[in-house]
Amino acid sequence: MKDILQEFRKRWLEKPRIVLGIMTGTSFDGIDLAVASISKTNNTLLFKTLAHSIVEYPKELQKYFSQITSQNHTSVSDISSFNFLHPHCVAEAINSFIRSEEIPQIELIGYHGQTIWHQPTSISIGNYTMTSTFQLGSGSVLAQKTNIPVVSDFRSADMVFGGQGAPLVPIFDRDIFADTTNIVVLVNIGGIANISVLFPNSHKPIAYDVGPGNVWIDYITKKFYGLAFDEGGKIAKTGKFSDELWEQLLTIDFIEKPYPKSTGREEFSVQLLVSILDDITISSEDILHTLAKFTAYCIAKEILFHSNSECKVYVSGGGLHNDVIQSYIQSYLPKATFTTTETVGIASDAKEALCFAYLAWRSMAGLPISLPSITGAKKETISGSISFPF
Repeated sequence: MKDILQEFRKRWLEKPRIVLGIMTGTSFDGIDLAVASISKTNNTLLFKTLAHSIVEYPKELQKYFSQITSQNHTSVSDISSFNFLHPHCVAEAINSFIRSEEIPQIELIGYHGQTIWHQPTSISIGNYTMTSTFQLGSGSVLAQKTNIPVVSDFRSADMVFGGQGAPLVPIFDRDIFADTTNIVVLVNIGGIANISVLFPNSHKPIAYDVGPGNVWIDYITKKFYGLAFDEGGKIAKTGKFSDELWEQLLTIDFIEKPYPKSTGREEFSVQLLVSILDDITISSEDILHTLAKFTAYCIAKEILFHSNSECKVYVSGGGLHNDVIQSYIQSYLPKATFTTTETVGIASDAKEALCFAYLAWRSMAGLPISLPSITGAKKETISGSISFPF
């Protein structure tokens, strides 16, 4: 069996492969799709983006998905339904995407699924002590609905060996963005904000979640304005900074927790934000402005921990388009050079989807997809579950 697997992996690397990456983040705003041609020749990675798109969830499904992660007592039947419903939605988006774009035959899909729980710290149940993570979305269902092999469940193997199971993006960042002369920082502002720090001539980047990205901003925008997000930070711009809210935000334990660390909606929940706001009289505009500054602060604080701010900073994710967040980050880091991932051919809104295309390609090739120096695992892991269509 081992010989058969080695031969399969050898053949996988013989020619460029067309891989589709799928990412649905904690913001529940939609499905990110990105296709890349990936190959490795003479130890040189060749990576080319071919197409990308974002497909919004239908509003009723946005509400349903959000409820499943925010309710304290989600039913088992809801979880089971979600596990099949999500890949059905993704398959529709993929099939529509393929019809609308002139791209070669897709050979593999990297499907992250929807994280509904991430428990990187150990808990004890009976005689067992363990960490856990749960990304809903059946890779098998998606493979059958698209007739394309699917790699899913990217995080579990790393956690079995003592890792946080996150972040996984840094191996992509290292292989695509590393610089021989400058410290490079990649900032992704999705629902949760995270950074990757790449040091010159080093194969050991540092990366971790730093705090909330858009998750609380989107919630307040939807609650008070009925909008999915604060486009361009326009509403936040009309607000003022609140010292009272700021003092409460700074008491959140995760902010001062040392890396490696990872988080999600389970830590930066709606319930936590509501409890913080309960005893504060403040306008919704001021809330948005202060939350935007807090996101920027969490990011800049960690960048400054690893550099003197004289670094190159690539920003991606939905928060890239929030002018208030961007203005505050740049004010915290006046010596940094800011740019976007587009300058190296990676669409900022598609970066995470492209990453999971790359991780799926590596998984099929038998190459590690997590870095112990980042996740804290005892060893490199070749993660991912492969589902084949029949």
